[in-house]
Amino acid sequence: MMLFISYSSVCEPETQVLLVGDLGFIEKGELGTAKKDLAEIERMLEALIKT
Repeated sequence: MMLFISYSSVCEPETQVLLVGDLGFIEKGELGTAKKDLAEIERMLEALIKT
C-alpha cells in the first residue's frame, strides 16, 4: 500500500514542474532534466511495485 502512495506522490512534483515550465519560470534545459529525473523515479517505483 505504501508503494502506491509513493507512486501517487510522484504526480505532485510532476505537475509542479509542468506548471513552472508553462509559466516560464524554468529554463528549457532544466525543465528537460527535471522531467527526465521524474520519469526515472516513476519507472523505478513502477518496477518496485511489480516485484
